[in-house]
Amino acid sequence: MRGIRARAVVLIVVLVPAAVFFSVWNCWTAGMAGALDSLIAPAIAGLAVFTALNAALRKWRPHWAFSPGELIAVYMALVISMGITSSAWDWGGSITTVITYPIWNAGPENQWEALIWPNLPTWLTVTDRDALEGFFMGGAAHTALRCCAPGCGPPCGGALGRWRWPG
Repeated sequence: MRGIRARAVVLIVVLVPAAVFFSVWNCWTAGMAGALDSLIAPAIAGLAVFTALNAALRKWRPHWAFSPGELIAVYMALVISMGITSSAWDWGGSITTVITYPIWNAGPENQWEALIWPNLPTWLTVTDRDALEGFFMGGAAHTALRCCAPGCGPPCGGALGRWRWPG
């Protein structure tokens, strides 16, 4: 019986941040929870992909194949990371949607601008409806994000180069 090898740990260390990043990125750009609607969807998808790859490895390179215990460890790491991510980002729907909903859906019939807006913390809400249009209607939300890390920009490439934590 063998334990979990270093390459399984490396796979976990690579997959968990990637899964969390893309789940959170989906919340911010699509305005919905996406994969977080089901805590285990990314983990099941990962398990299916790696089981299929493992079957191919067993056929062509048997010594490269992962053991069942290693596949379970990868699966469990993804399930736990999605659970933790869901706790922070998915409170009855995407937190980004929840904190912008009163601004986007305010109208004369519900009087939210007078009743709710004064009670919302200004540091947590976006009150510019033009900025929210891309978020709620899709397509433009990701282009408004900018990278806040020193030296970050074109070298980061793609969407990551445009990331900026809100605030």
